[in-house]
Amino acid sequence: MRTKGIIYTTLLILSGCMSTEARWNTAQIDAYKWDCNGNNSTFHSQEVSEDDRFKNQLIISSGLGYISSLLDGTLDERYRIARGERTNAQKVKAHLGRNSCP
Repeated sequence: MRTKGIIYTTLLILSGCMSTEARWNTAQIDAYKWDCNGNNSTFHSQEVSEDDRFKNQLIISSGLGYISSLLDGTLDERYRIARGERTNAQKVKAHLGRNSCP
């Protein structure tokens, strides 16, 4: 029983530590100016991976992670990621960017 408590406490603490998001938010993705010369590696490096989605879900589902994200201002973006809005915005921006280049 004590081991479960230690594991649970550790997960809560670690999920709170993971609350800082180094990626662009959805508004920054929408504002990105597509480079027709092909130098869009920075844009593509902002894609949300399955691992990122899992960590994000862990954070917003834990009490400490939720409060930590609320306090550091990343909670809304985390919910956008969980709902898939961030991934959709990036796909649409990439599609429109590729199609707008000559």
